[in-house]
Amino acid sequence: MPTIVQALNIVAILCALYITWKAYQDSLKWGLFFLLTPVVFYALSRFIGAPIAGVVVIGLQLYYVKNNWRAVGVPYAVMVVAWLGALLLPRLVAA
Repeated sequence: MPTIVQALNIVAILCALYITWKAYQDSLKWGLFFLLTPVVFYALSRFIGAPIAGVVVIGLQLYYVKNNWRAVGVPYAVMVVAWLGALLLPRLVAA
């Protein structure tokens, strides 16, 4: 189980890096925004938990993704599914 969760985390990280790179190609502002969202996620997850922090960060990113769907839509969807899998898989197996 830890190997699958680690693989899902790696997929999510690679997708997030790709989206950051594509956003940086559009503008420095969006590149920095996507570069700093993992920091926001980490800070929020310490206080309100990872599921709620993830939803907040995903919500923050939706404006850019919606306007640039052709460039980053598929990697964004893969990133969200991988993050959900890494978050929920241990909880589902433990139940």
